[in-house]
Parts: sequence; C-alpha cells; structure tokens
Amino acid sequence: MIMTQKRTSWLFGSGLIFLLLGELSIVLGIASLKVWVTPFCWTGYILIVDTTLYRKRGHSLLQNQPGHFFFTLPLSAGLWLVFEGYNLLLKNWEYRNIPSNPLIAYPGYFWSFATILPALLETNALLEEWGFFKNLRLTPTKISRGALVFSFLLGLVFLIYPLLTKSIYDFPPVWLGFIFLLEPLNYRWGEESLLKKLGMGEGQRLFTLLLTGGVMGILWEFWNFWAEAKWVYHIPDPTGLKIFEMPLLGFLGFFPFAVEFYVMYRFVLILFKPYTPCHFVARETSPRFRFPVLRSPSPKEHGPAALKRPSA
Repeated sequence: MIMTQKRTSWLFGSGLIFLLLGELSIVLGIASLKVWVTPFCWTGYILIVDTTLYRKRGHSLLQNQPGHFFFTLPLSAGLWLVFEGYNLLLKNWEYRNIPSNPLIAYPGYFWSFATILPALLETNALLEEWGFFKNLRLTPTKISRGALVFSFLLGLVFLIYPLLTKSIYDFPPVWLGFIFLLEPLNYRWGEESLLKKLGMGEGQRLFTLLLTGGVMGILWEFWNFWAEAKWVYHIPDPTGLKIFEMPLLGFLGFFPFAVEFYVMYRFVLILFKPYTPCHFVARETSPRFRFPVLRSPSPKEHGPAALKRPSA
C-alpha cells in the first residue's frame, strides 16, 4: 500500500512538473522550452488525470494496465498520421516554427501525436467517473444488417470523396467517415462498440466521448495558441470568429473527432486481439478496471435482448 501511494504521488508530481514546465515557458518566454509546450502540457495532463482516477476509485489505465497504456502511445501517433495524410491533400492546417534539426523535430512530432489517444481515454474515463450522462437512457433498438451496410458504404463515400476533390472545404466528411466505416465492423466483430451500447439503450459512452472532444479541443487550442512550435489553420469560416487559433466552425470538428478516434482504436484492438497477450490488453470485465477495452459477450448480446442478460 505504501509503495502504491508513493508511486501515485510520484506520477502526480511528475505530471505537475511537466505542466509547470510548459506553462512557465509561456510566461517567461523561454523559446527553447516553448517549442515543447504541447507535449509537456499533455503529458502532465495525462499523468494528473490518471492519478486522479486512481485516487478516486482505486484503478487507472497507467497504474493498473501499463502495458496497454504504452501500447496506446505508438497507436495514437499512427492513427493521427492518417489525418495528416488527408491534410497533405486538403491543406486545412500547417505547422510552424518546427526545429530544423530532424533529430529534434521528429521525436517532437511523435511525442505530441502519442498523447492524443491516452488523453482521450483518460478524459473520457474521468467524465464517466464524475457521472456525466450516467442516467441517460435511450430507446433500445435492434441494429439491422441493412443499417450496418448503409453506414459502411456511407463511410466509404465520406472518406473517398475528399481524396477526389482535394478541396480545402471537404475535410468535414473525414471527421465522420471512419465512424460510419468502422463502427459496423466493430459491431459485428468486436466485443465492444458504440452501436451495441446504443442498441441496448446506453448513451453515456457516446455522449461522454462527444464532451471529451470539446474538453480536449479547448485544451489543444489553448496550449497551441501560446506555443512556439504550433499549428495554424486555413479553414474557411464566414463568421470570422476564433477559439484561440481555431476558426469557430472548425472547432465543431473536435466533437466527432473524439468519437472517431475511439472507434478507430476499438477497431485496431479487434485486429490485434489474436496476437496480444492477455496481460497486455485490458479487459472490461475486470472488477478493478473500467476503461473501454475488450470483453467477450455471446453472439446474441446486442440490441434489446441484451437488456435481459445480467451484466458481466
């Protein structure tokens, strides 16, 4: 118990140090440190949220499933590169003041991109722990095969169309495309999916993910606004209004982005499951673990019928 308390205190203190380094570099104008504001602040944020969760309920992603936590770091960077690929064609943002030395620039890119998924999972878990949308109940419904096929095809259209037009105006479908494309596959192949939860009338996960996108969007833009190495947007917005660097209409993309990144994460877990040791991928059935990871329901455990089954 003493060792656990020391570890938690050490992680919390490390988080504060990272966060203070980022904030102090802004206040004091230390250019050599301001380059690292984004990864400093997000690393500190992740550690602080993780230890907050652990102290509140006795378990957290980093402290109970470190293997899975570290697995999310390269996965996060890899998933984000998909959107960077789209941006090469659609040119919605660009990076400025990046160090010219690639030995500094590329580790900085990786560090920044690697924080996206763990920050999303930690934030969503904290919002659920605080009880956001806990009592939200939707009408249970059966997800038909036709609806799954339509969703998959719609996702294909949303993801292919911007590649053909190469227009700066056509990024919005990308923030939705992978949801429609992959969620039907998660539903059919996976043990965990948003559609399964919606089919059972459970809306909390979807709505906390949407809220997570808003929370992370504000923090991203706040820290980016003051950073030395930063991104700037070229998003057309007739309102002319901005939230820090982000045009107001563009900010709306953060809400579906959190859902989309989660859906992509769930899909990758399905692909990795046959090759992943049981201790490496966390299980939702564990009494000490409540993060959104792998579980094994019966083939009939979806839709309204699932409401009659005892929960795992």
